[in-house]
Amino acid sequence: MHSYGKVAREAPPAPAHHEHLSPWPLFLALGIMLLYYGVIFKGPVLGIAVILVLAALYGWVYEDYTTWRRAPQHAEEELPDDASLMRKWMAKPVAWWGVILFLLTEIMLFGGLFVVYFTAHASSPVWPPASAPELPVFATGINTAILVSSGVTMHVGIMFLKRNYRTAFLVLFAATIALGALFLFNQVAEYIELFGEGFNLSSGVYGASFFALTGVHGAHVTAGIGGLTGVFTRGLFGQFNAKRHTGIEGVALYWHFVDFVWIFLYLVIYVRVV
Repeated sequence: MHSYGKVAREAPPAPAHHEHLSPWPLFLALGIMLLYYGVIFKGPVLGIAVILVLAALYGWVYEDYTTWRRAPQHAEEELPDDASLMRKWMAKPVAWWGVILFLLTEIMLFGGLFVVYFTAHASSPVWPPASAPELPVFATGINTAILVSSGVTMHVGIMFLKRNYRTAFLVLFAATIALGALFLFNQVAEYIELFGEGFNLSSGVYGASFFALTGVHGAHVTAGIGGLTGVFTRGLFGQFNAKRHTGIEGVALYWHFVDFVWIFLYLVIYVRVV
């Protein structure tokens, strides 16, 4: 007997989602590589590198901003209070672990620069050389306190956000950005003063190692201020709350790393504890 009932058909499986891979990190890496080449060997490559880096940064930020605007405002995974430490770590998103991996490469970068400094120190009978100017230990100590204070305001701001005090979070993050900018301003002022005394990258291995360490750190502070500004901007649009803050934690890890490196750098180069 023929059945006239409707036969349910299985729906075809949905095509697998392929995440769009951004080309901007690749262009940024290429620009930074050319930037290093241009600084070392001079020539028109330096100008091309600067343009490429700025264009890649603009494209990356614009792409991420439009993605954030379209992103659904889902809360992040909420774990019970009695969750084990291992479960909490495994629940961290891939982006968080990406920041950890990136910071490991940064440790190797600064570790290599410090190895150069310590090697030059060990091989020199007098360190610093007699011709080198006296570094502003006290003024830089105040600048160190400014940078460390920025880490405190950032941490307290995140604590306020986790309690849904968005206004306090935004105020404290604005203060963090201002303190970071003040640190950079003071560092540039110190550079100008040292340049006026004839101390620069050409002042032997001591000058080269000093400006390499402090200059690379300054570049990282600049990048950190960019990240903090991005977080602050997203916060103004209400994209962070007590249950959605992984993006902030990634920037916070980076900024705390920048603070820690500077404290070690200040003790080694300025105070000369070793």
